[in-house]
Amino acid sequence: MIKKMLFTLILLIFAFDGCSIGQVSEAQRTKNIYAFARIYGYIKYFYPSDEAANTDWDVFSIYGLKT
Repeated sequence: MIKKMLFTLILLIFAFDGCSIGQVSEAQRTKNIYAFARIYGYIKYFYPSDEAANTDWDVFSIYGLKT
């Protein structure tokens, strides 16, 4: 449940950042990775939930970067 919610949050941020499906420039890709890294850190270290503590953050970060 929490993974779906976090993933949805990240997708919404990318969607409103002007990222479109298809060809993405290197500059935009770099901005997207930077934004994902910032949000990843906020959620990993400051999200007050037991589910966040039980999440495998290595797998989540790899999945998020591929997506």
